[in-house]
Amino acid sequence: MSTVLLLLTTYPRPIAALLTLALLACAARSWRWPMALDAVLLACYVARPSLQLLVLGSFLAALRWVPPFAAQVAEALRVPEWGGLSLPVALFALPGLQAYVRGPARGVPARAAELPPVVAATGRTTRLDPAQAPAVHARPLAPAEWMRACNDDPAAPHLGIVGPTRLGKTTFVLALIGRRPGQLVICTPKGADVDPWGGAETVRLGIDLQSTSFDWQPIANAINRVYVEMLSRYATNSATGAERITLIIDELSTTLANTPKETKKQVIEMWNMAAGANINLIVIDPEVNSSAWGIVGRRDIVNNLVFAQVATGRLWSLGRIDPNGRLLDPQSLDTGHLVALAAEAQLAGRGWAGVVAVAVSGAHGSVGVPVPPAPQGAPQTHANAQSKSNAEQRIALYMTWRRAGMKSDVARALRHAEGGGLDDVEWAEAGKRLQTPANSPN
Repeated sequence: MSTVLLLLTTYPRPIAALLTLALLACAARSWRWPMALDAVLLACYVARPSLQLLVLGSFLAALRWVPPFAAQVAEALRVPEWGGLSLPVALFALPGLQAYVRGPARGVPARAAELPPVVAATGRTTRLDPAQAPAVHARPLAPAEWMRACNDDPAAPHLGIVGPTRLGKTTFVLALIGRRPGQLVICTPKGADVDPWGGAETVRLGIDLQSTSFDWQPIANAINRVYVEMLSRYATNSATGAERITLIIDELSTTLANTPKETKKQVIEMWNMAAGANINLIVIDPEVNSSAWGIVGRRDIVNNLVFAQVATGRLWSLGRIDPNGRLLDPQSLDTGHLVALAAEAQLAGRGWAGVVAVAVSGAHGSVGVPVPPAPQGAPQTHANAQSKSNAEQRIALYMTWRRAGMKSDVARALRHAEGGGLDDVEWAEAGKRLQTPANSPN
């Protein structure tokens, strides 16, 4: 060992020449820009030869070029995101990380930003199978791009917003719906002091001030009203060209756990059918809880949603999810101006007329209560309900509904939501008339 050290200190220039030839040989065979840093270190050694500098340069070269060492350095530096500028900088400083990049071995092409995690859950460095590791795209989507993907993608008409609390999920939704046309139905169990929703008309958790019991029925009623509107649009052939309605459900898992079972069924059916009636859903929750949401094994439902996920550090990603609730091929989002975008949202007066929010004053402030719209025309009194003209109008309407395949229980719910009722005799009469040759569909 002493002989080696003596040679290194006695003949620095021949050693530098050998190292330079080795670097040139590697560069001629496969030039990569990180080699420029090695050339700088070698030039420093030639300018001021010393054993310490040679040992330091060799140590740095090992850390940079040996993949497991490079991965450990990257973990120690806590590189926050394998995307944007961090990827090319990381690959230049630690070229050994290229072993973990899904893409060609040279350069940094557009999709070479697909760098899966380099440290396993146990902490031991491992190279992950690219098929098992989600990709993260290098260039974050600009606000105009991710808004278009969330608001206007016909292949993903519904949106899920997931992530820990107080990381800006509501702010994200405000920025979106401020630039989304149509009317809104916003359901949240939180008070206006926590989530004011930009002054929008909202349906909130009710409270009985005398018994201090909480009432989730206002939210359930609002969801039901949108569900009935979806069926009504289909039954009356008015889905095409109908004004867009966006139903927003905050704290979805908690809401479904406290509302009737029918509410979950309605949400699932709207995920499956509502897009055709120009009705979209945005749900907000800390995580994708397949069991609580009722989508276990329902890829037909999951494929209708795209998910925006926020992580610690307010880092946003957009993508579909796999059966385990993990993002597939996530795209990072540029949300640097998210707060400003949300502040520009003008939501007052955009509440859907089908769910009118009124203020109920009390000791604990006010709560939103959905109220169905007043029935059109004369009220359903006993006298005018029995008039022949009104009966004929209802029978004609029931014939249209029955021809579209509507069942009596759905028709009854629809009539109830509109402030009326369903007469079984009139419903049966509509069925009889449809069976006659004159009224049979061609």
